[in-house]
Amino acid sequence: VQSNEVYPTTCTTVPAISFGSASDKRCSLHTVMSPPVALRTSRSIDAGLFYEVTEQTMRAHIIAAGGAWDEERRREETTEVSLDPNARVIVVGTVDAGILLVERSPNEMHLHILYLFPIFQRLGIGSTLVSSLQREAVERYVPLRLKVLKVNPAKGFYERLGFSVEEETEHFFCMQNAT
Repeated sequence: VQSNEVYPTTCTTVPAISFGSASDKRCSLHTVMSPPVALRTSRSIDAGLFYEVTEQTMRAHIIAAGGAWDEERRREETTEVSLDPNARVIVVGTVDAGILLVERSPNEMHLHILYLFPIFQRLGIGSTLVSSLQREAVERYVPLRLKVLKVNPAKGFYERLGFSVEEETEHFFCMQNAT
């Protein structure tokens, strides 16, 4: 997944209520076009965004795993991550929806961060991005790896996309793409 790459618009069928007359209420299905998903290179002004999405998606998991949420420390860490040359902002339509950090080396790809604000989760955005990374890894003949906190339900998301646990630590599942 490279910077400024745009992903195709998808169609989603969602239930919607349509009203005929007052006595003729019926439920119908409408097709909604999801806006395109794009990646842009992170800039220094994105540090606040990196903190906010990390706080909204990871705070509860870090605390559940026995960690502490030290706001000052987390702000420093997310500022540093936002300045990483591999850091990307996930943009849906015109809205900053999340963050992505992938490290590419000659022997592997490592998905370090894929965080989406809660309102953008479960819409297929993460699946689209991970699938693109999986295709890239296959084309490069390298494994795609990641770590997920044991208390984070994202493990199931990655398993559905073909990842399996290759190692466990005290707090993490180390996973690899099965392809």
